[in-house]
Amino acid sequence: MSIHKRSAAGTVLALVSIVALTMTFMVSSVSADDTVWATPTGYAEASETNNHAETWGENCDDIGVGGVDSYLLPALGEGEIYELVVVKAGSQASDGNNTLFADASAGETVWADTNENGIADIGGPDGDKQISHIIVCIGEDEGPGEEELTPTLSLEKVVTAGDASLGFSFTLGGAALDSVVKASDPAKLLASAAGSYTIVEVAQAGWNVSAIACTGNAAAASVNTATRTVTVTVGADEDVVCTFTNSPEGTQSGNPPSTPPSTPPSTAPSAGGVQASVPNTAMDLADGGAVPFLLALLAIGGLAVLGRHNIKEMMDRR
Repeated sequence: MSIHKRSAAGTVLALVSIVALTMTFMVSSVSADDTVWATPTGYAEASETNNHAETWGENCDDIGVGGVDSYLLPALGEGEIYELVVVKAGSQASDGNNTLFADASAGETVWADTNENGIADIGGPDGDKQISHIIVCIGEDEGPGEEELTPTLSLEKVVTAGDASLGFSFTLGGAALDSVVKASDPAKLLASAAGSYTIVEVAQAGWNVSAIACTGNAAAASVNTATRTVTVTVGADEDVVCTFTNSPEGTQSGNPPSTPPSTPPSTAPSAGGVQASVPNTAMDLADGGAVPFLLALLAIGGLAVLGRHNIKEMMDRR
């Protein structure tokens, strides 16, 4: 009876052992599959100097890890990063036994890559050796740097009258542009680098340049509308747009020529030496000249009647 009890207990212990071994194997397998290995960025030979943390920087410390195959880098404080991790192998490594990780991050695993093949193949006669100690250098995460701006120079055309789709030719630094510039098109990109540029508009019949203006460093631009030229300097972080404004010849800043005054109304003599204004055109009548015209006719008729009456009276007296 007692033997049977011991056999049952032994069976239970055996089962527990098997389950434990199975669980250990499963955990180790998952852990191995989930390992994120850091990438070595360099190697340094062992020396008395390289074994000290201060050799690598003021922000470096020896964290006292040794006798292990690898090391999982723990999380750091907010805003902190691993600037450098130096992994020193044990004394059994002959040379090149300091492995440098300059791009390692928290959650990655480092090791002593003594055979310098970039692969964590720890153990065996040709494999990597165990870790002797680790030096970590911690810095501040400065975040993404400021985006570098690309300087640009663009050309814009404006016409004060006429067809906006008319093309105008230009040169940049003496070389003709590859296409004409139109007021109906967006500004044309001329250059994407800092420097001094000279833009000249080619003379075009029927048009003159009434204004030239540049944004950005407009104060530094040299403008000559008579020669249709501007010289401008584009800074390292500037976006400069130069605008050439054209007006039809014979106008000032695009204002149309003034309308000549209309011909004054002519006058016609009437009977009795009285002159009355007579509208020149039907347009004058349409513009309100009809009433005065009728009044003038009545006046002329009245004077004529009066003249005939005076002549008859003089005849009767004779």
